[in-house]
Order: sequence, then C-alpha cells, then structure tokens
Amino acid sequence: MVKWLPQPFNHLTIQTIQPFNHLIMRFLFTALSFLFLSVFAFSQKSPPRPMKFGKISEADIKMKYYEADSSAEAVVLCDYGQVMVHRVPGETPLHFEHHRRVKILKKSGFKYGDVALPYYSYGHKESFYFGDAMITLPDGKQIKLDKKDVFTEKINEYWSQAKFTFPQLEEGCIIEYNYFINSDFYTELKEWYFQEEIPVRHSEYRIDFPRAYEYIFLFQGNEGMELISDEKGKQIYAGKNGRFINDHGIFILENAPAMKEESFITTMDDYRARIRFQLSEVNYSDGRKIKFLDSWQNAKKQLKDQEYFYKQYNKKFNYKKIIESTEQQINLLNTEKEKAEFIYQHISRKIKWNGHHSMFTSRRKLQEAYELGSGNSAEINLSVLALLRQAGIEAQPVLTSTRSHGKMYEEYPFMDQFNHVLIQAKIDGKEQWLDATDPLRPLGYPEQEALNGRGWHMEKGWINIQPPKMSASVFVVKMKLASDGSLEGSQTAAFTGYEAIPERRDYARDKNGKHWQERFSGKYPDAEIKNIRKGKLENISSRFFDTINFFVPNAAMTAGDLIYLQPVIYSSFSDNPFTLDERNYPVDIPYAFREQHVIELAVPEAYKIEEMPENVKYVLPDNGGAFKYILTKKNEHTLSLVILLKISQLKYYPNEYFAIKELFDLFIEKIGEQIVLKKRE
Repeated sequence: MVKWLPQPFNHLTIQTIQPFNHLIMRFLFTALSFLFLSVFAFSQKSPPRPMKFGKISEADIKMKYYEADSSAEAVVLCDYGQVMVHRVPGETPLHFEHHRRVKILKKSGFKYGDVALPYYSYGHKESFYFGDAMITLPDGKQIKLDKKDVFTEKINEYWSQAKFTFPQLEEGCIIEYNYFINSDFYTELKEWYFQEEIPVRHSEYRIDFPRAYEYIFLFQGNEGMELISDEKGKQIYAGKNGRFINDHGIFILENAPAMKEESFITTMDDYRARIRFQLSEVNYSDGRKIKFLDSWQNAKKQLKDQEYFYKQYNKKFNYKKIIESTEQQINLLNTEKEKAEFIYQHISRKIKWNGHHSMFTSRRKLQEAYELGSGNSAEINLSVLALLRQAGIEAQPVLTSTRSHGKMYEEYPFMDQFNHVLIQAKIDGKEQWLDATDPLRPLGYPEQEALNGRGWHMEKGWINIQPPKMSASVFVVKMKLASDGSLEGSQTAAFTGYEAIPERRDYARDKNGKHWQERFSGKYPDAEIKNIRKGKLENISSRFFDTINFFVPNAAMTAGDLIYLQPVIYSSFSDNPFTLDERNYPVDIPYAFREQHVIELAVPEAYKIEEMPENVKYVLPDNGGAFKYILTKKNEHTLSLVILLKISQLKYYPNEYFAIKELFDLFIEKIGEQIVLKKRE
C-alpha cells in the first residue's frame, strides 16, 4: 500500500549530539581521476531548489527538440534529490526526496511515462510516500494524476515498487513527479545517478546530516574531466560528461550526454556519472570516536561480528540440522573431491535459489533456508562453506559484485558494492570456486554474472576471479542437398563449460527438444526437427551433447539451372553483436569461448560445383581471437567446410574495438555466403 504524504517535507529539524564546528567530507574519485580531501561547513541557508513542482518555463513547454542532442527521444530537464540524516530516538534516521521532470520529444519516448519506483520493503526497513505526479501538455494544460492511479507490487521477497502511468502522452509533453522514502539505512546513503540513456540537462543531489558524522563519497564518471574556472571564477570539473559542481553538500552535473547501451558490457552503470556514500566515523562531544569501515582490516573485524554473515558458518547451531542430514553420507566418501562434489550438488538441489544475490543471509539461521528449500545466494553458498569446513576442507568466502551490479572499488571498503558471495576452497591441493545457485552448473564454475574480474577474500585481500578453461560449442553436420532445394541431414552438437549450462537448462525444461525447433524456425520456418537424442543431466561436469535429424524444404534457392545454398544452418550468432562504428566503453566478455562447425555436404549428382566462397583466416593481435573459414572439395559431389570462431581475450578497450568488430563482421559475412551449383549439361 502506498503511503501518502499530505505535506512534502521541505525542511527537517536536524538534531545532533553537540556538533563540531566543521564536517570533514572526503571525496574519492575513481582511478580515472584522483583522490582529494575537502573540508567545509554547511551553509546556514540553502540556495533555492532548481525547480518548483508544476512551475515550467514557456521555453521548455515549447521546446521541439533538445539543442545539445537533436536525436534525443526525451530529455531530463531536471532531476533533483535530497537526502537528510538525523538520529533521533524512535524516528527513522534517513529521509530521501526525489523530484524529476522529463520532456518527451518523440513517440519512442512515451516509455518514460511508465514509472516504477523500487524500495526495500523487507522487514519494513523502508517506507514509500508518494507526493505528486503531473503531465503538462504542449498547449500548457496540466493534468494531475489521481491517487488511485498509483499502486504498489512486490518484486520479490525483499523489494517492492510503486507504479503509475501518465495519461494523454503526446510529443512535446512534460511529465514530472516526486516521492519520498524513509529508510533505516543511514550508514550507506542513497546513491545518485547523474547520467542516463537520455540527455540530462540538470541533475542535482543535496545531502544534509549531523556535523558529528563523517561520510566517504565516491564520485564516478569523471573520465576526461578537467579542473577549470567557470564564468564566476569558481572551480568546477568539465569535460565530455558535462560540468560537475561540488558546493558544500550540493552536487550538480549539467548537460550530461546520453549513455547509449552497448553489447558485451558488465553494466552501463559502471560508466554513468554517479555518487555513492558510506558512513566513516561518528564524533561525540565527549571525545569518543566510532569508526565505520575505514579500512579493509576494520571491515573484516566488523564482518566477523555480523550475525547474518560470519556467524552463520562459524556457529554450528546455525547449521546443525544441515550437518545431521548430510554427515553420514559425507563420512562414507574418501577424497576431498568426492566430498566437495557431494556437498555442492546436495545444497544446490536442496536449496533452490530465489533469484536474489546477497552477501548476507535474510534468515537468522542457515538451516531455516535448508528446511524451507529456498534461499538467496548467501544462504546457499554459506551453507556449502559450513559443510566444507565441517568435512575438513579448507574454504573461505569471497565477496564480489555481479556484472549487472557493477564494478568494485578496491581503495576503500564500500560494502554496498558487494552483492554476492562465492566460496574458494582448496580441494585435493587445488583452488576451486563454488557457486551453488544452479544445480546444472558444475563445481568450479561461478555463475556467469559473478565473472566480474575481482573479489575480496577475507584473508588474502583482493584476488582475481577468473573463469575456467575455454568453453566451446561444436556442431558436426552431415547433410544432403536435393535438386528441389530441400536439405536433409543430421547434426551432433557438443557443448562444454559455460556453453553447456543453458543447453542443460533447455533440456531440463523440455526433453522433446522444442528449443531446436525454435532455433531453426527463425531461418527456416518450415523446418522439421525429429529423432532428437540428448545427453544425460546426471554428470554435469562432462560435456553435454545432442543429436538431431532435420529436413528443411526450400533451404536452397533454385533459379533455372542454378542452385544457391548457405551451408551453415545454425550459429549462436545470427547477427554481429558489435554494430556501432566506434565504441566509448570497453568490450567486457565474461568467458573465453569458441564456436566450431564441421560440415559435410553432398550435392545432387546432376549438378556440379560452380562457385565456392573464398577461404579466410583472421587473427586478432596477441592471439586475442581468431576466425577461419576453410571450404574444400572432397570429390565432385561432396564439400567439406570447417569454421572456427575463437575469443581468448576478454577485455577490449575502445582503441581495440575495431579489431573485434571486424572479426565478427567477417564471421557473419562468411556464414551468409552461398555455394553456387550448376546443372550439368
């Protein structure tokens, strides 16, 4: 249920514990720039807000296109946020306000009229209050949304969202809304994004908190920014991402360009201009200081006091029932490998992942998730950790961030950057990764989302998280072309590593092989797939294979005495994932892979081979990838085609982008080329 706030809180009385005369605020710029300290006191009177609800300039109402980006489908005219912290017994410590105004310029921008506002509802840690929502039409008419137009829904066990849709959208209209969140999370303030997929003319974030508090701030997205003086002589940062201004707890980014989505990337959030906050220290008037996570060593100490993390796997009463259910079977096994495999598979099947990544458990005891049969990633993997240690296997947790959650900052312990925990274990003398959130993924393979480069090991510090050996998809095809253009044959596909995991999932969902019919139907709508033979799911560490028989009418084009045929019937890549002429952000591929085709084609005896595509070999610098296309004539009626696409290098910076784009351009071009047959005279 949405909570309505009769009067928006524009000002709050901040009660502090006899505050100091100044507040130290530290700003951490990412490796793209530098670290600096700034000392200041909040001004007694805040400047006016950048906008008032419903008060829109005539120029904005009449705007037909955004001058800085005429292709923009919409533009954020102003995005304003304010967070206020106060520590009063019995009251919620953090208050967050958000006011947003967007100009819709094209019909494709109507999607911004559908608004979803998430908040953390688990345990009533956050409360959502709706303020107002209004649409201003191009003729200046304003329509307010009714309260009944706003509703809430649960996203999952932890999150809910308020949703509403603006009515009567048309090109040139302006939508705006505001809302408020009360939160218990004052140690990690609400992060703020200054940049989006559409241009942002003005984005402003204000913070206000007791002078006794000290927060660390991390600003990201300052690539290419330089310190300059504005027209008033004030020092600001300016560059391709706009103008960034920091003025006594007021952070402003002006004229931020749109961020266009690019393929093979961790998350665009890694490159958006944003700011994050974490409580570092509280200074009391009696001289006492309480430090919060000011070093990784201190972070380790505090995690060891954390009931929902360290104590879960170090206090046996939290997982006693799990031990009782597994101890007898584990004791019958001999090697560490056998024990680890049993533990991994038992937990992954017993506790179904609920889709939520976390470094903390949501329940007081691991065994509660075990008995319930459902849990988040921490509950699953910490259960594995507890049993490994119980079995005498050396193992430690490693905190990390999933790819969609973003890259990590190693210089300072921002704990909200972590949202997942992996287990690193020494099994028969060999370091192995365990991530048991999917029973169809073998031991040694962190989930693909967890392949984000680095992780924080509580004993070793920062370590690399590297995927195992190269994954592969190999297609062996034997087929015969008829003179009417139909194609009949068989395909045996073998998948290893990460490439095998989705194949096992497809087979587990439908053992009749419906997914192969769907794959073929995109290119050949009339294709018939039959006699599917599948590999077994029992041994998930081995390769997975399937064999299909197929018949494709009209696979080739006939024209008089000529037949034109594309010999590659299926590929994981039907299009080049790299379509941009230039790239602004790195290509980040989660794991090394290769796709290989071995094709034997028998042609009709009444036809001869008239034309064949040229053979090609292409290698990326430093053997980062390769492509080869080798077509040979075995005899007058049989062709042999071998294709290999291999990617070994996982990261390509913008100046390396052209090489991998060209490789995929060539691959897509060659698998689309045709063999030409001509009828014998």
